[in-house]
Amino acid sequence: MKASTKSAVFIVVAGGCLLTGIYLLRQPASQGPSSPPPLTEKERAQAPEEPLGDRPVSTSQAACEVDEGFQAFSRTAELQIAGDLADRGTFELDQRDPRAFVRRSDHEITPGVTRELLTREAVPVLHALLDDPAYRRYWSNIAKTICYLSDDPASASVIINYIRRSDDWREGAIETHRECTGKLLAIRWLGFLGGEEAERVLIQAMSPDGARELVKAWLDGLLPVSAGGPDDGFAGLVGVVQGSAAIGIVHAQSREGIQRAEALHEAARADFRDQGYSSESTSILLQRTGQAMAIRDLIQSMGIEGYLEHVDSPGFYKFTILPRAVEYGP
Repeated sequence: MKASTKSAVFIVVAGGCLLTGIYLLRQPASQGPSSPPPLTEKERAQAPEEPLGDRPVSTSQAACEVDEGFQAFSRTAELQIAGDLADRGTFELDQRDPRAFVRRSDHEITPGVTRELLTREAVPVLHALLDDPAYRRYWSNIAKTICYLSDDPASASVIINYIRRSDDWREGAIETHRECTGKLLAIRWLGFLGGEEAERVLIQAMSPDGARELVKAWLDGLLPVSAGGPDDGFAGLVGVVQGSAAIGIVHAQSREGIQRAEALHEAARADFRDQGYSSESTSILLQRTGQAMAIRDLIQSMGIEGYLEHVDSPGFYKFTILPRAVEYGP
């Protein structure tokens, strides 16, 4: 009798994997299927281990293997997440050190973040950093952080001394421009500290002579090209200092100071109507004092804490302050 060969194809789907097994069943043509006698315990123990690839894989076994693989993947993911969280915790811990905090981007230093991560104990450290040449590129950030955080009366003197010094600037350097801009912004931030000394300096700096006195070391040293020159008495730079002082005194919420800022704005508006854009200093002064008036209105409507909550928000200056400042143009 000839033996015949039949083929059977089994397709098993388990855990999203397609397992296909092809088994050749050989049996005599004239006889029904026969099964080999079961192995005894001793025979099973002595039988060689079959390779996994040569054995049929059951649905339950395949699912089990898929599950084991998923568990291994999940464990790896858990370890990765745990590591990320640990790194984040280390980052936040580092950021509670003022030396690390001031290295962040300028726009990330907001009143809320500053007060959340730093305590008042950081203020003396920040005072020292503002005079440390190793932190020169972060001096602007340090000044901003002090003005947002400190309630120490000594901080006003620290910021004023920082504004006054020239720091041996070099003509045309990018860092020079950045440092000059940082000092001009510090005049505005000084108002957040408030107090008698800060208000006195800001009120004086709203006059041309007071502005020149505040930045005398700048005028006697090397300045960026954008600062103008001695031929016009550095009129453009002086106008920026006056306008920045007007914004600073509004931040200080000094009634007398705000009245002087309002008078300065009206004078700049009248001068601009007479001179137009022919006077750069008048144009600059009108722009800056117009911003001071817009900020005055915002603080009146939002309160100083509401203003501080938004002051460094993306677009707040461009879409909230500037449109209101337009109302105070010529």
